[in-house]
Amino acid sequence: MQRFTAVEIVQRYQRRHPERAKASKRRTYLKYREKWLAQGKAYRLAHYDQYRKYDKRANERRKADPVRLAARRAQQRDYYQRNRERRIADVKAYEKTNFAKVRVWKRVRSARRRTRLVAAPGTCSREQWLGRFQFYGGHCAYCPRELRFDEAQMEHRIPISRGGSNWPANIVPACADCNLRKGTKTSAEFGARILAA
Repeated sequence: MQRFTAVEIVQRYQRRHPERAKASKRRTYLKYREKWLAQGKAYRLAHYDQYRKYDKRANERRKADPVRLAARRAQQRDYYQRNRERRIADVKAYEKTNFAKVRVWKRVRSARRRTRLVAAPGTCSREQWLGRFQFYGGHCAYCPRELRFDEAQMEHRIPISRGGSNWPANIVPACADCNLRKGTKTSAEFGARILAA
């Protein structure tokens, strides 16, 4: 007589009764859902660096395979089309509850896009931008005005249009008034103009 392991017995049952097995798995999942989600979140937080490395490698592999990348993009497009209204509502709700964070993200994204368009060297992440803001003590680099992080504008000391980079060393926080008045002048030119006035 052939002997089966416990795993083999369960697998045989699942093959013979797929609907019952599916219902049983669903009941178990619903029973332990909150516990499992909390455990998963705690594990991911404890191993954050490993997950970042894995995600980075996985993204690089996906980008390296054009067929897989095209399939993934098609899948995302289809999902968005099927759930368009829900996705729009979700994004609006997120933007409403995280207004300051979204505002900063949009500023950083806009600066990156402009930099890409003119092929300027360098990048500045949100964390680096926060570091520059803190370096200036939360004040405008050109006037004594105190700024909130979400209202500070990313100002390029040497404008991108005049060969400046998007490296953090070339970026300072500025209030909207100073940033608009400075225009395409360098920091030195703008400072001389302020002193002359």
